[in-house]
Amino acid sequence: MRTFRLSFDDDGKGLPKVIEFEGTGPDLVFPLLAKEQVRRRAVLWEDDVPVGTLRRNHHDFWEFVPADNGQASRI
Repeated sequence: MRTFRLSFDDDGKGLPKVIEFEGTGPDLVFPLLAKEQVRRRAVLWEDDVPVGTLRRNHHDFWEFVPADNGQASRI
């Protein structure tokens, strides 16, 4: 199992929080995001390496921007 972490800042759309989860891949993040507000943003980490940023757009879709850390996106 791999260990992932979502970190949310206090962005006016919700309180800061961290959600940790384990799974076979980062795609398991989406059910955890179901109740987050539009324009809410979170950083997805695998262990201590940023995977990318997720943001709920006004069309109710989550946009993913891979981290610029020299590693391929794995979501």
